[in-house]
Amino acid sequence: LRGRQGFLREKAAAAAAAAAQPKPLATMAAPTLDSAANLCLLLSDDDTTIQEKTLLKIARVVDHYWAEVSEYVSVIEELSEDEAFPNRTLAAHVASKCFFHLEEYDDALRLALASDTYFNVNERSEYVGSMISRCIDRYIAERSAAAAATGADGTEEAKASAPPAVDVRMEAIMEQMFQRCYADGAFTQAIGIAMESRRLDKLEEAISRSAAAPPLLKYALDVSATLVHSKEFREQVLERLLALFRANTAAPDYLRICQVLQRLHRPEDLAAVLLTLVHGSDRDALVAYQVALDVLDSGDDGFVKEVADALNLEEPEAKAESGEAKAEGAEGDAKAEGEGDAMETEAEAPAAPVDPVLAGEPGASALT
Repeated sequence: LRGRQGFLREKAAAAAAAAAQPKPLATMAAPTLDSAANLCLLLSDDDTTIQEKTLLKIARVVDHYWAEVSEYVSVIEELSEDEAFPNRTLAAHVASKCFFHLEEYDDALRLALASDTYFNVNERSEYVGSMISRCIDRYIAERSAAAAATGADGTEEAKASAPPAVDVRMEAIMEQMFQRCYADGAFTQAIGIAMESRRLDKLEEAISRSAAAPPLLKYALDVSATLVHSKEFREQVLERLLALFRANTAAPDYLRICQVLQRLHRPEDLAAVLLTLVHGSDRDALVAYQVALDVLDSGDDGFVKEVADALNLEEPEAKAESGEAKAEGAEGDAKAEGEGDAMETEAEAPAAPVDPVLAGEPGASALT
């Protein structure tokens, strides 16, 4: 602990020396105090009320006088951990900002999560932006690790070795972040976060809350191939997107529906869509031809054959060979039938008279 305090003090002293350098008037903020050093001295008071009021004043100027406040960051951090202190979240908030300016980002995020309502995701500042970015990265990493540990089978052994659940405070910040995306109209960002963090519920929520759902569905389908690395979860994403595509019965996007069916390797379902389109309007028939060409261009010959089998179609060469075989069979049947008719004709014709002499009949004479 002493080593850490010494390191932080050295860093704060260096920052204070840099801050003491004269700056152009245009770049200088207008602080309400000339210095925070006298305020920080009050943090050593035994009266918790004085300490709390002091922290409230420091919180207003910490971004400007962070170098001075950072010399007392250990004291402030201890207050955030003291269960007897009445405003631990405020202390965590001030300590988090100090660590942020000291570029100790892991500690800054840890204390930001403990600052509760003092951490406002809607605040447009470098501090909040940096903390949100790191919170998202950690949230994605922890949820991915939990999913990888449990595995697809979800056995008890896998569950026992799984990492602990995601911090509920981080979940709360992520929920606020999703709401901020919706309010800002940043639906593509929400979709990306939802996919990477394996939140199917948020993926569907982001698409359904947008006024431009069809373009977002196309975007989600495109990025699912790059953002989602797990085959199992990618199939779950595709299943959810397929349901959303089919829910738009007013103007179904058959091209995208068939793309999803091909990625899910469902030749029978794709063949059923093609048959529906072929028996529909002229425009539907054109869409069917476009889908068929897209499937052919994909280069998946095995899938193409399965679709053809589902449609009861044969390859052109096989069809020609089958036609030749049928023609040969018909010709053979006709020839056999002709021979049979000739034999029947011969059998029905009257027999030629037999010479009685040659037949050896008694009493017959060659002179008669």
